Order: sequence, then structure tokens, then C-alpha cells
Amino acid sequence: MTVRGKWQVGPLTTSMELSEYVAESGAVTSMVDAYDAIEAAIRRLDGSTYSGVMFGRDLENGWMGVAGGNEGRYLIFVWDSGAEVSLVPLTSRRAEGDLNVVVGGQGADHPARLIATLDQALLATRDYFESERPSPRFVWAADSRPPMKAGHK
Repeated sequence: MTVRGKWQVGPLTTSMELSEYVAESGAVTSMVDAYDAIEAAIRRLDGSTYSGVMFGRDLENGWMGVAGGNEGRYLIFVWDSGAEVSLVPLTSRRAEGDLNVVVGGQGADHPARLIATLDQALLATRDYFESERPSPRFVWAADSRPPMKAGHK
């Protein structure tokens, strides 16, 4: 499927920028028309130096974000302002307990069933890039944490 039009890509946040980024949410740093740029940004995520990236056609109305990257652990979020909900994929129904994911240089425990591998993160983002919808490869659940809204101060 060929996707027409440009995609807004939010800043690839670093540990020093993260709290400011969350507070100010969403200065667009680039426009891309190919998935390769988004995949490259995701592959750079390490939880400390590079800890998150978000993208969407219109960051005011909907976007996908990927954060983390330490030890191959990623968090994936889809924000749809029309539904006013943030979704997270259930990446493994069998996973129990919590795993530590580093975002912005700080670790936090998250349910293991919500943590994606790099391959899962790339599949989910590729599907979102092609359809602007959460990937049908995963079961998605509403996230109880408030989302970072792009473009709102």
C-alpha cells in the first residue's frame, strides 16, 4: 500500500529533554513521506540517550508513539483524539509480572504483557503507518494513564 502525503514526526526525545517535552508536548521536528525514517528513529531508541518517538499525519488528532528501547523493551501507544483514548497493545497474554523499561533515563516497572520487542514495535508501527489504525496483529486495550497529547501546552 502506498501512503500519500507527509507524516509529522515528533522529536526523538533524549533523557534531558523528556520532562520538558512531556510538558510542552509535540514540537514537530521533521516531515517524512517514507516509513524508513520512522523505523530508523525506533531502532535508535535506547531508553536513555534516545527514549521516545511519535508520528502521525496530524499530531493534534492522532498519533502512535514508541518509547524505551533498553534491553529490547518497548512501550507502544496509539492516541486517537476522536475517541479520547490511549491504547496499548497486549503483546503477550502469557507474560506475568512486571519488567523495567527505561524512558527518559529513568526506569519504571510495567506489566510484562504490555512490553513489546523491537520486532513487535516495528510491526505495529508499520501497520499504523499504512492504515492510520492500531495494528490488527495485536489486541489493544485502553491505557489507564493519561496520554501525552501532541501540540497541547
